[in-house]
Amino acid sequence: MQLDSRNIINILIALFITVLLGMYSDLENNSIYGIGIFTYFLLKLYTGIGKLIDIRDIMIVLAYLQWIIGPILTYKFNNEDVIFFMEVEEATYMSYVLPATLALTIGLYLPIFRYKLDYKKTLEKISIFLAKNPQVDIALVIAGIVSYYASFVVPASLYFVFYLLACLRFVGVFFLLIGKRKFRWWIIIGVLIMQFSTAVEFGMFHDLVLWFSFTYIIIAYRIQIKPIVKVISACILILFVSIVQTVKTQFRAVAWQDRSISVYFEIVQENIDNEFIYSEFNRNSFIRRINQGWIISKIINYMPTVEPFSNGESIYLGLKESLLPRFLYDKVVFTGQSPYFTKYTGYKLARGTSMDLSVVGEAYANFGPENGTIFMFIFGLFFNLVLYLMLKISNNYPTVILWMPFIFLEVVKAENNFATSFNYFIKAIFFLTFFYTVLIYVFGINLKFSESEDS
Repeated sequence: MQLDSRNIINILIALFITVLLGMYSDLENNSIYGIGIFTYFLLKLYTGIGKLIDIRDIMIVLAYLQWIIGPILTYKFNNEDVIFFMEVEEATYMSYVLPATLALTIGLYLPIFRYKLDYKKTLEKISIFLAKNPQVDIALVIAGIVSYYASFVVPASLYFVFYLLACLRFVGVFFLLIGKRKFRWWIIIGVLIMQFSTAVEFGMFHDLVLWFSFTYIIIAYRIQIKPIVKVISACILILFVSIVQTVKTQFRAVAWQDRSISVYFEIVQENIDNEFIYSEFNRNSFIRRINQGWIISKIINYMPTVEPFSNGESIYLGLKESLLPRFLYDKVVFTGQSPYFTKYTGYKLARGTSMDLSVVGEAYANFGPENGTIFMFIFGLFFNLVLYLMLKISNNYPTVILWMPFIFLEVVKAENNFATSFNYFIKAIFFLTFFYTVLIYVFGINLKFSESEDS
């Protein structure tokens, strides 16, 4: 992390809030430290908008939000919930989760893998590439849209491939944002509306929020957003996310055949009219949505008291799932719910319910508090190395930088277990490598930038 004036101000604000909470709150010390660290990275993420956004900042903010802030709010306001309560004391929970999350943070930001990429120059290189290959952006959007609809009819064994192909429409959006195609804003808006419609239809909003956020970040950097516009737009984005979270539970209760954008906005309008958004019930519902800690607390309470530590069992299976091809053995389905959920928590989910252990919870279940913390450091260090390599590759293959949201889509989700995150990441890397190989050797598109092109 570069210690410039912006970062120094962020550190001072975070320290001020930490000291203030230490003097006037009854929170556990580890909780106070967690809030202070979260404040710093939230400010770092915000001040980076329009300048430089590090994908690690998003990953860390979501981790602290769901593993630290959500649990603190639950302890203070909503621990009477019959299902989503914290099963261990605040001190017990934070004694593991804060050091483990801090270890992840250190691993991600440890400055042993350093490569400073000139983002402005990289975008200029991409602009040159698009001038020579003017149909790439729209081709990606079309391929993504066609693949999305095709994913509903392909065999189940091919669904994940078409899911990755469907994500091309967002990579195409990022290319459109860098290029100068006429009517590009209408195409971008169309893709975003399509994603919103999809989220409404299936009642699944997480990918919607992430893709909207990634798009917003690139737009802000591309247009060099002004401070007042950044404040207003960031507030609008936060309001949008809050409304999505507010309506999500109610909307999912609607019968499938009644799910539509009009019904969605009817529920939003009704909630605004009757001030449901400001109610205690909605506040508690929001806390439940951002609190991954209730699951982690179940793991801490259950293991090793009832179930012994797993000694890397689920991590090993996750690695095997990610690295070995399907034909070598029968794969276990991890998406949406770990097969180890009941084993590690003692809690049996209702049929059709989708919940995950989170990497930090799984680390504890496999290795215990000390070794679990070490695992989180290694997990962070691995992605630190990945980012270093991607930035280095981007110097010669500048378009790679626009694929980062695609590569890290599941990695940044704090609720995902190890297998879900790592399996998606490995498959996305293979997909990108194969995709570039096809473009270079089949279509003859030169993706490598030479300095002679910069003239």
